[in-house]
Amino acid sequence: MEIPIANIYYLLCYAWNKLEESETIKIEPSESTELVDLFARVLISGLDHLLKKGIDRGYVVYSEESLVLRGKLALQPTIKRALFSRGQVHCEYDDLSYDVLHNQIVKAAIAKLVRTEDIQKENRSRLVDLLHRLSEVRSVELTKQMFGKVQLHRNNYIYDFLLRVCELLFDNLLPTEKPGGWRFRSFLRTKEQMATLFESFIRNFYKREARSVFGEDLLKVGREDIRWKLTPLDEDSAKALPKMQTDVCITRKSQKTIIECKYTDDPLRPDRFGGDDKLDSDHLYQLNSYLDNLSDEPLNNNCHAILLYPLAARTVYLNYCRPKGQIVTARTINLTHDWPTIHRNLLALVA
Repeated sequence: MEIPIANIYYLLCYAWNKLEESETIKIEPSESTELVDLFARVLISGLDHLLKKGIDRGYVVYSEESLVLRGKLALQPTIKRALFSRGQVHCEYDDLSYDVLHNQIVKAAIAKLVRTEDIQKENRSRLVDLLHRLSEVRSVELTKQMFGKVQLHRNNYIYDFLLRVCELLFDNLLPTEKPGGWRFRSFLRTKEQMATLFESFIRNFYKREARSVFGEDLLKVGREDIRWKLTPLDEDSAKALPKMQTDVCITRKSQKTIIECKYTDDPLRPDRFGGDDKLDSDHLYQLNSYLDNLSDEPLNNNCHAILLYPLAARTVYLNYCRPKGQIVTARTINLTHDWPTIHRNLLALVA
């Protein structure tokens, strides 16, 4: 089963916490048949929006030899190159420019998309037009390190959404045998990327939506660090203890819900002894470790722990009770359903 393109867009918007930006960048994700075209349309719409209101500018440091002093005199290179004897100086100055790092990254990503095979002709044409409109931004060779150097502020927040799309494209565009050509590798088939996306989506979904279910009973949603009920006897032993952290923890005044996200095609595995298919024992051990090591207090004793599986080959609805009354369940959420159904089922899961 393939997750519909529209649902992938919703997953990304929640995972990146960019729902407001997605409202500004108006696209209809259901119109795309390929992920690469969806991302192309996000960049087209987003950059169109920025160009209409004016793309971001910033102060850029320039360094040059000149007959006239501009900005600050760079004495050392002036002396080293004997510029005084020629009536010149080496100066450094700041100038307001469109040639800032975040614009360079967007332009570089668009340049790659233009040379990507199988992209729709209309999208390619609009991307080429955008490249021409970014003529004042230098063309640079995109690297992974560039994304970590961008500094944004409240007034250019929409760039963060576009840069996340650019980074996702950078991670999944592979060179072809044709010089300068690229092809898009669908991250839907990359289990590690999808597992991270699914976990972030679930956590941010409940951060945003849980209040509508629990109202004032909701205290917080996030990850929770659980301390091992072990006392290290020396420093090396303390350092060797692994961190125990939940994927999602929904804390209410009346109950705690722990969700562990497992991105697997099938939550059940064949029984090696020939019996009925079984849950993955490692998944149950992990959930039980969380519950075993929770501090002994009423809220933790009234804890509901959920193993959550997406896009499962079969529906799973399994329920268990621990000696202290804590409930352990295994559930599936079908990401091939339409988005309103997914939204409704996720809220019902924790209600």
